[in-house]
Amino acid sequence: MGGRLDRGVAVHHKLAVVTRIIVELAADPDQVFLVLLGERNAGPDPGMNEELLLGLPGERQALHEAPVRLGDRLERARVKRVQPLALADLDPTDPYDYAKAIELCDTDSTCGLDTSCPGELKCVDGKCRRVLLAEFNPEGSADARTIDKEFAVGGPFNPRANETFAILSSGLAKYDPQETCPQSGTDFFIVGGVDPDASAADPVANDMAQLTLEILVPTNARSFSFDFHFFTTEYPDYLGTEYNDTFWVQLNSKKYTGNISFDKNGTPIRLNNAFFDICDPDPANPQTQQFCTQPAALLSGTGYAKDCPQWEMECSGQSCGGSTGWLTTTSPVEPGEKITLTFSIFDKGDGILDSTVLIDNFRWRLAPASKPVTGPD
Repeated sequence: MGGRLDRGVAVHHKLAVVTRIIVELAADPDQVFLVLLGERNAGPDPGMNEELLLGLPGERQALHEAPVRLGDRLERARVKRVQPLALADLDPTDPYDYAKAIELCDTDSTCGLDTSCPGELKCVDGKCRRVLLAEFNPEGSADARTIDKEFAVGGPFNPRANETFAILSSGLAKYDPQETCPQSGTDFFIVGGVDPDASAADPVANDMAQLTLEILVPTNARSFSFDFHFFTTEYPDYLGTEYNDTFWVQLNSKKYTGNISFDKNGTPIRLNNAFFDICDPDPANPQTQQFCTQPAALLSGTGYAKDCPQWEMECSGQSCGGSTGWLTTTSPVEPGEKITLTFSIFDKGDGILDSTVLIDNFRWRLAPASKPVTGPD
């Protein structure tokens, strides 16, 4: 089998076990079967087979019709489940579809004057919604964001869950490395943005790409997680300097307010970060022998290794660029509260030498978290 529902929980060929997993981990009942069906079709080692799937409808109907405790009252689970969406179903110009692309899905239930929404969901534009608001920064370039099932044309990285992920970049989010390189990058000449890091000596952020989501937390969820992979071409030129492109995730919650993605030293996600380890050691910087623990060849096809034709002279046998690999951020929330989550990536000091982040696999958790934490999965 090899599939999993949330971290480290095997999906077995026994309906009783699957039912128990559903009950124990259903922080958002509207998404349980979306997750299971996604696991069924994910990757070369699917998490569900036809035999198991055929056994589910009866239990699914029982869960669907049974009263589900939401907060202090009982509500009927009468929402329509949303199935995993294909890339063709998503619009990269619609910020709400970025939430769907990272598995933060809403229901298909309609609502109006005579039809209320179940549980804590709110009626927004005739639909029962958990994502109340989704928007881009108005000054950002449409070319700096996209929804896709691969990173770069023919790149090696695929979504962590289902078919799609969201991509934000300080340069082009979608490109062919054989034609356009993130080194020296694409300058949108969007200057004067504000670096959300109040401790930054230079408060200016350039070429910012940003996605803001206002979300209702399920009434029995105490934390959430998402996965991301950060790439930058600032290695090795700006190693150890302040001018590092940054990925910043701002959470406004009753449990925590501030950036939630950082290393053990509290450093935001950037080149000068303890997670940056996929790179070729730089002969001019001996310390890179210590932290470049994975070869940049793993990034071939993304443009963030030495795979752009115009890099051959610049890079002199090593890669110009690197990445963190896939990481997972987990953060606490208050059950039933409304939170705001803003994903930002931006240039520092200039508008070139691009950086990009892939975002995927958002999930709610029953288990509480004492504070935000990020690490390899």
